[in-house]
Amino acid sequence: HQSVRPHILTEAEITHLLDEAGRLAPGNNSPLHAENMRLAVVLLYTAGLRRGELQRLIIGDYDRQERTLLIRESKFHKSRLLPLSRDAVRELEAHLRTRRAKGLPAGPDAPLLWNASRGGRAYTGEGLGQGLRCLLRAADIRTPAGRWPRVHDIRHSFAVQALLRWYRAGEDVQ
Repeated sequence: HQSVRPHILTEAEITHLLDEAGRLAPGNNSPLHAENMRLAVVLLYTAGLRRGELQRLIIGDYDRQERTLLIRESKFHKSRLLPLSRDAVRELEAHLRTRRAKGLPAGPDAPLLWNASRGGRAYTGEGLGQGLRCLLRAADIRTPAGRWPRVHDIRHSFAVQALLRWYRAGEDVQ
């Protein structure tokens, strides 16, 4: 098994993804398609979430006062609290306002990325992955080899950008 070299998305590519997400049309199964994909990109890129972690989030995992997300039993069955950036909080709050305005489920047990299929459940991991892959294609973002980036490359991009910020700020990254 040969490992795949991650594509580190630039800030310009992330901005382009967010712009493309805003152009997505709502679907019968996903009336919040644009909003969900935009929030997905923001949380993957600014918090370094894994796709499965994002897919399993419920609204109650967001603590508005502390500006954190509770990631429950992720890899190796560990849970953690993630601090959110101001931009991520702003996006999350806008997403929740839109849901309330449209009369869609916004209680603490409702999936954060809600869709109307399967009785109003969360996206499946494959459904979320497919939506994000379609978004990457719509934005026409490709690796230097001409391939489409993987969804997990957004997490790699988060890690690289965090290290670069720390280096530039003179932080001890060790």
